Amino acid sequence: MKRWFIYIMAVGLISAFFGAIIFPTQSFANYSTTNTINSNLTQDMKYSLYLPLILKNYPLVNIFGADVRDNLDKAQAAGLTWARGVGILWKDVEKTKGVYDWSAYTGLDSFLIEASQKNINVIMIIQHAPTWAQKYSKACGPIKSTELDSFANFMYAVVKKYSVPPYNVRYFQIWNEEDVPYDWAYDYYGIGCWGDPSLPFYGGEYYGEMLKRVYSKMKEANPSVQVLTGGLLLDCDPRSSGDGYCPDKNWSKIWNFAEGVVKNGTFDILSFHGYAYYQEGKNSVWSEKTRDKWYAHGGAVDGKLDYLRSLMNKYGVNKPIMLTEASIFYKNASYDEPTTSDYEEAKADYVPWVYANTWSQGLKATIWYSLKSLSPKLLDANNNPRPAYYALQTMTGILGQADYKSREDNLGYTKFVFTLGSHEIWLLIPTGEVAGTIYSIGKPTNFIKLVDLYGKDQPDPGNTISFSRPVYVFLSK
Repeated sequence: MKRWFIYIMAVGLISAFFGAIIFPTQSFANYSTTNTINSNLTQDMKYSLYLPLILKNYPLVNIFGADVRDNLDKAQAAGLTWARGVGILWKDVEKTKGVYDWSAYTGLDSFLIEASQKNINVIMIIQHAPTWAQKYSKACGPIKSTELDSFANFMYAVVKKYSVPPYNVRYFQIWNEEDVPYDWAYDYYGIGCWGDPSLPFYGGEYYGEMLKRVYSKMKEANPSVQVLTGGLLLDCDPRSSGDGYCPDKNWSKIWNFAEGVVKNGTFDILSFHGYAYYQEGKNSVWSEKTRDKWYAHGGAVDGKLDYLRSLMNKYGVNKPIMLTEASIFYKNASYDEPTTSDYEEAKADYVPWVYANTWSQGLKATIWYSLKSLSPKLLDANNNPRPAYYALQTMTGILGQADYKSREDNLGYTKFVFTLGSHEIWLLIPTGEVAGTIYSIGKPTNFIKLVDLYGKDQPDPGNTISFSRPVYVFLSK
């Protein structure tokens, strides 16, 4: 009650202000004086604090998430309400069949408790079978048919332990990128490898059978928990072969795993992964949409989403979807650093797109990979924010409590429209091929202000709003 009183008093004191954001007083771009990112560049950035005018939906749950394994304070400050990344390896807990030893995960307790206290929803990943349950002598791969019920019993124990106070985990993801063929991956990769050429849908149907067994036991333990499929990698579009699809029919067969999951599985949420790759001089959104093996249907995110929804429509399935890994890599999916300032700014440009685009298409959550790993990281090794972190913080501050209204896909840019109280907010994002291209629209008569990617108020643009990077346009209704 005391906290709500403070909120109400704060609102009363600042009722002349609009917005909910920590605005940097200077764009990070002004600090990029060298070609290689220096981890100390942002330490002295100054902020102005703007408290929320409208308090609603408490505790707030929106689309914004990231791969978070520590630094929950930074995650909360960025406005995130979802954290994926932590998990449990079955092989660590049940080394001997029927004997559960949780000692390897005592360090996880404090993270889960803190996340619950901060109202951040944890998506817990469960994967990797113990030796006695492995079908092909790989922890990442499929479980023996005779041990599927053993895994279901294990998941019953996981839910019983972690879905209640003080942990309060409600979202459990079963494996990670399980559609990778079992002879392509190694256990240390941290992904799954259920792909099996001897089975229908390259093993997808068998993975779906596992989900059936697991689902009923998890719901028996706690009916309120949500069961997620592992995040499907979907390396190429299997609906055809050639340009914009899988390179040949064999690859189409391999990556049709997802159809077996949708056809035979039981789950609450269907999840997948989709990445862009940085190309010097190219717009980040354009790079995502022209990914070579998915561009026939919209690229690495929209193409995969279109494919998954076509599968659900085919089999009469209607489930929410999450994008549980998304970002833009620098050189490749395993590269870390150093990166360049141009890449860091392109990454910041991509942040508003990946959330707004999936929000507009009805996804339940989108998870940026990651807070601190590999080139897409939002924080450096010393936990200092990179430009993309500020772009995310600006977006959640402005739109975290807003409602999505509509979008307009125009030549070279997309306009997303949101509402918040008595205001309408446009998010304008360039989508054309060449980075830095300037686009223009007429300034509406109900214009209030223009805010850049990093939350800095821009001068009145006159009769025309011109932009080459994402911008927010505030309007009165």
